[in-house]
Amino acid sequence: MKKYILLIIIAFIFGTVITSGCTQNEQPPIGAISVAELIESPDYENDVVIYGHVNFMGELLCPCFELTYNTKSVQVWYDLMIKDDVQWDAIDVTGIENGNWVVVRGVLKTDNTQPPTFWAKSIEKTEPLIGGETDEHGCLVSAGYTWCEPKQKCLRIWEEECEEINLANPASVYCEEGLRGNAFSVVTNLGVKGYCELPDLRICEQWPLFNTAGKECIKPTEDIDFDKIIQ
Repeated sequence: MKKYILLIIIAFIFGTVITSGCTQNEQPPIGAISVAELIESPDYENDVVIYGHVNFMGELLCPCFELTYNTKSVQVWYDLMIKDDVQWDAIDVTGIENGNWVVVRGVLKTDNTQPPTFWAKSIEKTEPLIGGETDEHGCLVSAGYTWCEPKQKCLRIWEEECEEINLANPASVYCEEGLRGNAFSVVTNLGVKGYCELPDLRICEQWPLFNTAGKECIKPTEDIDFDKIIQ
């Protein structure tokens, strides 16, 4: 009997330690807000401190990367910036890679770009946060996972390419051969989305078009960023 009681106590202590460790990792950096919180309540042209995980480092046509938290993103610029006789020094991003969690101090700009522009004054790595929201496919977006339609699974696009392996995407084939359209995919905050540009210049999501034999055209919910098109 004493042996069982001792085992229960040890299990309780072990569980408490593990849970405590997870709870600590769920706490945001002190004095910082998430990218999602900033987007929901924008604070323009004032110093703010935000956190999220890095996407598209070294992949965009600018000295910038996307900082993301729960599907919300800002475009962080870290190079030398000069505007209205005000100079912002360049930030050293050596060692910062896609998937890293970082804390960025800077200013949200009022330039009406998508995603919004954020000028950085400092960038520091931080510990990844455990938990967060999942998307409609169950992908943990706060950890950088997005849904890949061709592979039908969650993945991090900087770790694994979202493309068919030795098998043509039937929705893309139907777009090009069945409908004489142009099939392409776009990297979005919610994952890689496949589209079909039809001969009448309509742009529709590939899979709904394929599943309904060309009857249902679901158009993009936002403007397509042509810099993020992949074939």
